[in-house]
Parts: sequence; structure tokens; C-alpha cells
Amino acid sequence: MSSNNGRMRVGLALGGGVARGLAHIGVLSVLEKAGVPIDCVAGTSMGAIIGAAYCAGLSVDDLRDIAARTGWWHVSRPVFSVGGFVTFKHLERWFEDNIGQFDLRDLAIPFAAVASDLNTGERVVLSEGRACTAIRASCSVPGFVPPVESEGRILVDGGITDNIPADVARLLGADYVIGVDIFVPALRPRLGPFSQGIAAIETLVRACSCRAG
Repeated sequence: MSSNNGRMRVGLALGGGVARGLAHIGVLSVLEKAGVPIDCVAGTSMGAIIGAAYCAGLSVDDLRDIAARTGWWHVSRPVFSVGGFVTFKHLERWFEDNIGQFDLRDLAIPFAAVASDLNTGERVVLSEGRACTAIRASCSVPGFVPPVESEGRILVDGGITDNIPADVARLLGADYVIGVDIFVPALRPRLGPFSQGIAAIETLVRACSCRAG
């Protein structure tokens, strides 16, 4: 498949990686400076947040500005429930306040977020519906963040089934896919409950990704 001007279409597959996912902004900056056009994006977890914002028309500078003034308290709250101990319901409001309210079908650049069906273990590709709800589902790590109910499914973090959704980018029409994997081993021991919690999430996603592969 080629674009209207005859060139091959380029897609991005942005993986999850908790706060480290902000590195995706740097990747977008490098690609823009190199003149590489982006025709579609598939994202998982933090990759879904950055990808959806970029496909909605935000510039790299806009993304950097939003990232600089956003902390965990803007998108999450502690909660005590059987589904997890951190809620991302505030993520939806933050997303709509900072990125916008829109349906995934209406984005300037084709985009899909990846989540996982908690009951079946299947990958779920979200390419329509409220963007903020799809993003929250893609970020909801089971056991840590309560899942999202959508159309009869219980949805959790997409990293469990497809952390680097390259084939989803191909489904969106890409001929070439640039996959961005930001999971790297920690250089030093994780100290403190928050850092250890992040490490546990990363280990869970890596382990599930290896099984899925």
C-alpha cells in the first residue's frame, strides 16, 4: 500500500514503559527533524497516550510542554479495591483537558490503542470510540490499576498481549513500521515502594510479552 503521492507509508509502533514512555517524544522529534513522515501510529500503554496526542495534531513542543507540567497526581489517585490500588479515572479527564475530546476515528493520523481482554487473554485493538477511555484501558496494569469495562469486555494494559504493536500499525496501512521499545534493565536497584512497584509492573509486562511472542 502506498500514500496518495506514491511513496511507501510509514507507521510507528510505540511500546509501553511507564514514565519511561516519555522517551517517545524524543523519537518523534528525531523523525520530524529527519523528514520522516508518519502515516499511522499504534500504541500500547504510555505509547498509546503519546501516540494518540500526536495523531490528534499536537506538536512535539506541545507534548514536551504537557509532559513537563504533568505529574502522577494529575492522572492517578490511590484507591483500595479488589481491582487495584491506583485508579486512572483522572487520566480520562486529564487527557480531555490537555489533549482534547474526540473519537479515535476522527484523528488526523490513523491511530489504534492496544489493550488486553482480562477474561480471554486476547489482544484488543481499539481504533474507534472515546480516545480517553481507550487510553485508560491500554494503561490499566492488572492488579495495580482497576480494569476498564467496555462493550462487555474487561480491558487491561495492552503490554500483556502486545507491547510493541507493529502488526497493528500494518493493519492501519503501514508498509514500513518503526517499532520503539523503551523497556531496558535498571542500572541500579530500585529503592522505595513506588520504584519497586514500577519495577514489578515492568517485569510483568516483559514476562507476558515474552510468552505472547
